[in-house]
Amino acid sequence: MKKLNILALLSALLLLIPAFVSCDKDDNGDKDEPAEIDHVIGTYTGTMVASVSAMGHVYDDIPMEGTYEIKISSQDNASGRVVVELPECSYTPPMGSNLETIAALTVDNVEVEENGNGLYSLDKDEFTVAVDGVQYTLNIEDYDSDDKSGTLIAGRDIKLVYTITPGKMPGFIKFTFTGTLK
Repeated sequence: MKKLNILALLSALLLLIPAFVSCDKDDNGDKDEPAEIDHVIGTYTGTMVASVSAMGHVYDDIPMEGTYEIKISSQDNASGRVVVELPECSYTPPMGSNLETIAALTVDNVEVEENGNGLYSLDKDEFTVAVDGVQYTLNIEDYDSDDKSGTLIAGRDIKLVYTITPGKMPGFIKFTFTGTLK
């Protein structure tokens, strides 16, 4: 009879073990869940300024006249990735007199990161795209909370910072778009 009671007790303990054991999402190697991209999807209207870095000099606040639109659409909600459509824009380079045009560029596979308190950032490391025979190297800057720079989306407002190197230019152009969701 004692053997039967001990066996019943052991069986009960074995059945209760799963109730006291839990798994963390990192226990099975899963990464953090992707950010909810619905908070960043839409068309933003705003203004831009540019800085040009060429031949060892940086020229800040080059005027970019007019208003611009940047569209962010869903690539894959499950992965937390979006497509960003950057507008065509023209500027007059420092020490130049000819208007230069940067083609409209579509950037896919851009990561959306949630920074807490309803703040989101976009991140896309350097990649290359060709438009009308011109090779563009592009980088969308992730938000850096230490120096408060980079791309940040807060509610309906966006500050999108990206750099472009058109062709074999010996420098880059840094654009800062500031806008509001339409």
